Amino acid sequence: MNFRDRSIALRFLSDLICVSLAFVAALWLSHNFNFPLRKRDLLHWFILLFGWFQFVDNLDYYNNFRLKNAAQDLLISMRIAIMMVAVYTISAFLVDTGGDERVGFLAFFVVLFPLLFLRKYLFRRLFHFLSSNRKDKVIFVGTSKVSLEIYEAIRRRPWMGYSIMGRLDCEKGYSIDEMIRQLDELIDSAKPNRVFIDERSLSQDDLDRVVSECLSHTVQPYVLPQGLKFYSERYQVQFFDDIPIIAVRKNPLERLRYKTLKRMFDIIFSGLLLITVLPPLFILIAIFIKLDSKGPIFFSQARWGLNNIPFKALKFRSMSTDSEDVKEGKYQQAKKNDPRITKVGAFLRKSNLDELPQFINVLFGDMSVIGPRPHPEPLNVESKKVVDNYLQRHLVKPGITGWAQVNGARGETKQVSQMQKRVDYDIWYIENWSFMLDIRIILQTVWNMYKGEKHAY
Repeated sequence: MNFRDRSIALRFLSDLICVSLAFVAALWLSHNFNFPLRKRDLLHWFILLFGWFQFVDNLDYYNNFRLKNAAQDLLISMRIAIMMVAVYTISAFLVDTGGDERVGFLAFFVVLFPLLFLRKYLFRRLFHFLSSNRKDKVIFVGTSKVSLEIYEAIRRRPWMGYSIMGRLDCEKGYSIDEMIRQLDELIDSAKPNRVFIDERSLSQDDLDRVVSECLSHTVQPYVLPQGLKFYSERYQVQFFDDIPIIAVRKNPLERLRYKTLKRMFDIIFSGLLLITVLPPLFILIAIFIKLDSKGPIFFSQARWGLNNIPFKALKFRSMSTDSEDVKEGKYQQAKKNDPRITKVGAFLRKSNLDELPQFINVLFGDMSVIGPRPHPEPLNVESKKVVDNYLQRHLVKPGITGWAQVNGARGETKQVSQMQKRVDYDIWYIENWSFMLDIRIILQTVWNMYKGEKHAY
């Protein structure tokens, strides 16, 4: 879990404490300073916590906290406190708390609202103190009035958690080739999280080149728009004070609600398989591997995961132990009638059974059940240089199976266009993720395993 995820989790847990304290105060005062502890009160409390989870996700309460000022914090704290009072009222009626609920409603709001605002204020100060060297690094491209306003806002408000790593001015007569070169060097040296690109400072063609350069790295570009042309159907508008900025790509799995749902599914699904179906299957496959060829049962390989962080992906060994992954400086992908593949390995690869040990990677959090397939490290290094938006597929955890695989984009990629097609499928999945889409991919994968994969070898 990275610093951003930890901070969201800390804020979420602290807000649950605020809601719980307000509930305890309301229960205590509405029952004449007595504190009953009944099943109906526990149910009432659970409904409040569930209601909080729903509201904060729909309001994007945590994801954009650094882009709001104190006045906006005050308004959103009041808004969500009023919503929670409505939940308190409805749930109190349903469970029949038995106290003076007029006092309870008032006490709940009077305690909750200042607690929420105080928590936000204190957390800003705490975040500023803890994140002095963990801030989001940003680069500016362009020098319009809007760009300068955001630049100055970041300098004036260090608690927002941004650190300006540099800016590229677009003076009259600038050379786009020279700018791209400077941007590439700045990204490599500063390793920013975001690039703010001013649309007014660049021609349309040059803007496209700058956006493409950012996307060729694992960097999120934000366009400060001049007109209404957007670069993706899945764009996301955020506000920096009253200034709109556009995230070129939308990633639903950045939201706490969906990220938590996907992780819970990964743990439950992989855990159930690992304690029920997979143990006898593992033993059977291990016996066949040992009888077929000499060498270990399992094979681990360095692959890139979320945000390009390497991990060791587990597989059943399907090739002979003397196989070479890299030959003459080029990664050797498995191909049809590959002599390196053993007889048992050919069956395992055709049926996808060689990937089953990766459910252990899922349980440990390196992978997800569904996501872009992780490629071997040498193939990543080769592909990111020639395939557009290649590293964008690492904005989510890699999966055992994915949208590209169930659509037939798997196996050897002899041409760049074949890898590009796979990456396009992966990016579509990231931008259009839903829980039901994951279920659909699982069902399609099972069907493909049954009928056999034409391009699996």
